[in-house]
Amino acid sequence: MLRAIASAVFLLASLLPLCAQSAPPKQLFVEVDKDVKLEVLDWGGSGQSIILLAGLGFDAHNFDGFAQKLATHFHVYGISRRAYGASSMPPPTGENYSAHRLADDVLAVMESLQIVRPILVGHSIAGEELSAIGIRHPEKVAGLVYLDAGYPYAYYDPAVSAPDAMLDSSLVRAEIVRAMEAELAAKHLDLRFTQFLILKRLARLGPMSASELARSVELDGGAMTRQLDQLERKGYLRRCPHEQDRRALRIELTDAGNALWQELTDCNDRVLRAAQRSLDETEQAQLHDYLERVLHALRDKN
Repeated sequence: MLRAIASAVFLLASLLPLCAQSAPPKQLFVEVDKDVKLEVLDWGGSGQSIILLAGLGFDAHNFDGFAQKLATHFHVYGISRRAYGASSMPPPTGENYSAHRLADDVLAVMESLQIVRPILVGHSIAGEELSAIGIRHPEKVAGLVYLDAGYPYAYYDPAVSAPDAMLDSSLVRAEIVRAMEAELAAKHLDLRFTQFLILKRLARLGPMSASELARSVELDGGAMTRQLDQLERKGYLRRCPHEQDRRALRIELTDAGNALWQELTDCNDRVLRAAQRSLDETEQAQLHDYLERVLHALRDKN
């Protein structure tokens, strides 16, 4: 049944035209826990409700174009999980960001907005939230759609599962993202991890094209354009004509962007020190050597 719902929803989405002049979604804020409010986007529509949950590093606006297609036949919502978009950022503890806690946030939004038995669509790491809801409260949803999310990590519990380096590494990355965004929030900087990563790449590697930058931070072209537009409006980077190709643009940091990066290096170092605080110097060297060898092996086409 769930497979049938998933196939119907996404086949329909692929066929529906996207209106060029679609209105922006209505922005709501729903309290899901003490001092925690989540940003909820409502693209409107009628009929069956659908709630979109973004992958790691993204907020509900990541679905802007896609949601507008669905809204011609469904009532479409999107939720920015804790620490993303305009949602609150509670301290980065395991209790505040466990799969069950994040799933309970979705259920709280459903209750507050009186969304009855929606179809939940989760991209990537949001598969954890889908599973946490489906296993505990199957009666509250009409279906679960794993959008590039139907992988073992959606059901993975390191306390009871066999060790899996790939899954553990994804969990480590998730915790680093949360820790870094907590640092940014503590400095009252309106930046997310993805934007921090863009600034870091430009500071470390120098000017590059938008496509090169997108590959280096694992974003598609549309998502990279949105991030660059935001950082350019804040005065941290600029688009300049390419010296060898007048049709192309190079992205580079402004003086304000370079000054910001100097401030952010301390945040970067604190997060890395905290992540390795249980390792002595020998173990840290072994970890770095292991990661370099794994990376080399993955890049080696032979």
